[in-house]
Amino acid sequence: MSATTTIEYGDRWFWSYDLARSVLLAEVIMTVRGTAGAEPDPWTDEVLDELTACAEVSDFALSIDPAWGQQRLGTFTGWLEQANRSLGTRAAVEPKEAAHWPLEDFEWRGTDAVPTASVISLGTAVIQLIRGTLPAEPPGKVWCYGFAPEPTLLPHGTT
Repeated sequence: MSATTTIEYGDRWFWSYDLARSVLLAEVIMTVRGTAGAEPDPWTDEVLDELTACAEVSDFALSIDPAWGQQRLGTFTGWLEQANRSLGTRAAVEPKEAAHWPLEDFEWRGTDAVPTASVISLGTAVIQLIRGTLPAEPPGKVWCYGFAPEPTLLPHGTT
């Protein structure tokens, strides 16, 4: 099991710290489930199932499908924005919080809290990736988000 995992949209992708990604996805899931309407929505259920699997299994890439179309992509980025706002109300996410997440097969790696600034940076990067505003990485480099509030550049081919 690696500490990094990929987030993909179309032909672009970047590395992310898997624990920060799990924190972000758990927050998205809780936000959506807390605001979902009474009407079942198969697309929302399918996306939440995918997010749950990616939050629980760090080796799974999070692949965001451009075929969702602009309306659904807008919905998804709205969920990310809501999660970022929620995370912004505290300084860190503690390991004990994971016991209350809607994840069945998740284990927190280590005992350290995850600073929310790092997770918010990751969430913002996903939004930028979808909107096409993520800065281009220099040749031979790949962005990595979630380890710190600021992204790092890694040589292409490393994890």
